[in-house]
Amino acid sequence: MTEEEFETILVEDETINDSDKTHVVPAGHGHKIRSILVEYTTSGDAGNRVLWCEILDALGDVIWHERSLPTIAATLTRFYVFQPEVIWAQAGTFDTGGCIRLPFPNILLRAGWQVRIYDSAAIAVGADDMIIHMLVRDYVI
Repeated sequence: MTEEEFETILVEDETINDSDKTHVVPAGHGHKIRSILVEYTTSGDAGNRVLWCEILDALGDVIWHERSLPTIAATLTRFYVFQPEVIWAQAGTFDTGGCIRLPFPNILLRAGWQVRIYDSAAIAVGADDMIIHMLVRDYVI
C-alpha cells in the first residue's frame, strides 16, 4: 500500500470511570497506529496501577504487549505515548510533565484486530479515568 491509499483519522475514547479500553479495527479496514496518547487519572483508591497495551488478533489472541515499568499511584495524572518510532532504550521514567514514551509495533492491524489498554492491577476500574486519543492511518482493504 502506498501513502496515498490511506486517510489519517483520530480515534478517541473519552469515557470516564473506566481504566480498560479496547479499539477494534472495523470490517473492511486496516489500521496502522501512528501514536496513542493515554491520559490516565487515578482515583483516591490506594494501589499501584500497571498500564499495559496489547494487540490482539481477530481470534482474541495476544500477539504483542508492552507495559509501563513505572507504576502510577492514587490521585495522580500521567500521560503515556505509544509510537512506532520509540525504542525501548528511550522509555523508562516519567518526565517532569508526567509523560512517558513507549514503543508500539509498526504493523498493519487487520479487521477484527484489537488494541487494548488497561490497568493490569485493576485497582479502580470503575473509578479511574483513562482517556485515549489514537492517530491512525486508516486503509480501506
